[in-house]
Amino acid sequence: TVAFFRIMAPMSEEKAAGYSTTAKPKRSRSSSRRRKITAELEARQCNSKETWDLQQQLLVPEVNEVLMEAAKKFLAPEHYQDIVMERALEGHCGYPPCKNSALALPKGKRWSVNVSAQQVLSADEVERFCSVECRRASSSFCNGLHPEPAYMRPASAVATTRQALSETQEAAKEKE
Repeated sequence: TVAFFRIMAPMSEEKAAGYSTTAKPKRSRSSSRRRKITAELEARQCNSKETWDLQQQLLVPEVNEVLMEAAKKFLAPEHYQDIVMERALEGHCGYPPCKNSALALPKGKRWSVNVSAQQVLSADEVERFCSVECRRASSSFCNGLHPEPAYMRPASAVATTRQALSETQEAAKEKE
């Protein structure tokens, strides 16, 4: 009897691993996915401009309540912290509705101790505000802000912000 042996050619590593050796055509990105990504990028750019405009309006001393409500619906906590820091650098109280100047602490002071409240605060934090009330109000306002980015906010928040900005700009033009 004659034995027949099947001679096997050595397999490539790809074939042994179960990969097909024939090239598959690459999937093209669907146009709906492209449109969705484009729309999201446009929303980010538009909302970043509105965030910037709102921040600029909040740097002015004695901001009105309409603008503060718009900020509450639109700004993220880090945007508000930037406003507080910028106002303090200009010498204003960090809380936007306040028209007073920020406190001036003696040079070299690093800590402020509030004995009645049993708090130790950084001197940088205390110097940003004119009083304890403004610091508390600002902290409360910041804690009430939503952490998600502005482009993910509902359309009503964006509309409120646009309206408040336009009203504030019109009032500023009338004063001039």
